[in-house]
Amino acid sequence: MKKCVALALGVMLAASFGLSQKIAVKFGGSVTYAAGGDIGSGLRGMTDYLAAEFPGASGAFAAPTTGLGLAGEIIYFIRPNLGLGLGFGYFGMSKEGIVTYAADILSAAEVLRPKAGVIPVVFSVHYLIPLAGSFRLDLSAGGGGYLANVDWDYRADFTLTLSGDAQQVFRGSDVLAFASGRRLGFGVHAGLGLEYVLSPGVSVCLDLTGRLASVGGFQGSWTETGSGDFWEFSDSGTDAYLWAYDWNVNDATYRQIVLQKEMPSGATVSDARHAKLGLSGFTATIGIRIGLWR
Repeated sequence: MKKCVALALGVMLAASFGLSQKIAVKFGGSVTYAAGGDIGSGLRGMTDYLAAEFPGASGAFAAPTTGLGLAGEIIYFIRPNLGLGLGFGYFGMSKEGIVTYAADILSAAEVLRPKAGVIPVVFSVHYLIPLAGSFRLDLSAGGGGYLANVDWDYRADFTLTLSGDAQQVFRGSDVLAFASGRRLGFGVHAGLGLEYVLSPGVSVCLDLTGRLASVGGFQGSWTETGSGDFWEFSDSGTDAYLWAYDWNVNDATYRQIVLQKEMPSGATVSDARHAKLGLSGFTATIGIRIGLWR
């Protein structure tokens, strides 16, 4: 029995030496899911408030939780089956949500499209385990930074029809656009990868990585324009933040997102803070690993 175990260990060790390189480069395409954090809960709260205030409202604001991207990594092997990796990439997420509602002589349609772009720069420890045939397992864990920006595009179209005179119709629009600078957040991750060795220097890789991370403090420039029968105005600035807070109104509490310079305050406001983009979730990546030299 001991000889069989020793023989198996020897075969695994030899396989790991035969398939390893001193430096390897991985690159591929990715699909990412992120929970959304304050951005997600705030958009749900904004939808819930409109649904409660205007019975019959339809639609929903939606958080950007999924997106496509590119990923790469450079791995230095300090042992044949143990490596240190520097990973980098980009993924973007966007989602448009529409809520329509009406009350008496007023009808409205609000369109909100938040967008996020994320650049991860992470460090990982890799441990390779040879499997049957040309397959091997890649266990990884580490941490790093996430550079993210958020764009916030909003449009509301209002229609007011005078009671008793359907010919008297007034219309107006409010358009708000916000683009933040990049902010840095930190997180940790762990992953499981499956590699299929095509040749001693080339492998096809499928990786699934779980992540705990968030980024907050988004500040940037904004423009707002009103047009139509109700108003005509245009304004802009460079000092606004995205804030998240709980709004206590009509015996209920709704999480909200607002764009302004100062932190929200008042008797109906609680738990106000810089809105965080929650990046906790997972990324699936399919790509190629190339060994540069042994």
